[in-house]
Amino acid sequence: MVVVSITLLLSTMLIAYNRSSERQLIIFRDQAVIFGTLNRAKAQAIEKFNFPVGIGRVSCGFGVHFDASANSFFIFADTVLEGSASNPCKSGYVYQGNGEFDSGVDPVIGLVNSLGNNIVFELKDGSDAIHNKVDIVFIAPDPIVTSTISLSNMITIKSSSNPSLRADIVISEAGQITLQ
Repeated sequence: MVVVSITLLLSTMLIAYNRSSERQLIIFRDQAVIFGTLNRAKAQAIEKFNFPVGIGRVSCGFGVHFDASANSFFIFADTVLEGSASNPCKSGYVYQGNGEFDSGVDPVIGLVNSLGNNIVFELKDGSDAIHNKVDIVFIAPDPIVTSTISLSNMITIKSSSNPSLRADIVISEAGQITLQ
């Protein structure tokens, strides 16, 4: 009877441990996808990726749009009308579109990504204020980083059922992206 109870106790502890490890791995996987998406947008801005943005439109930079309410994020081309001013790229550097590839205004590049089940965003600015939607735009050639919130941006991914399971991504004004 003692052997059975000890075996049962150890089995229960092992199962509980594996579930918590599994949740943390899901969070780390989503952190890696966001990190890769941010680096892809930065690389496209640096190399002045020649994306066909539509007739009469010029690409000024590439950014990532985060929507905490939809738990989604995607790369977009920040565009302006060609010849609208002497330097048309002095715009607001925000996503202005409807989430479609061929919207004509700030088209989405690639797929719209979403977080795993029971995983949520927390989008914070430098003063720890939480925001629902955030755009982070990389502008060539430096790359200069702009955002709809004050930098340094912190993107926190956490479990909705256990907020202590979390992973952070920090984007500096110089374009450095770090995982924490």
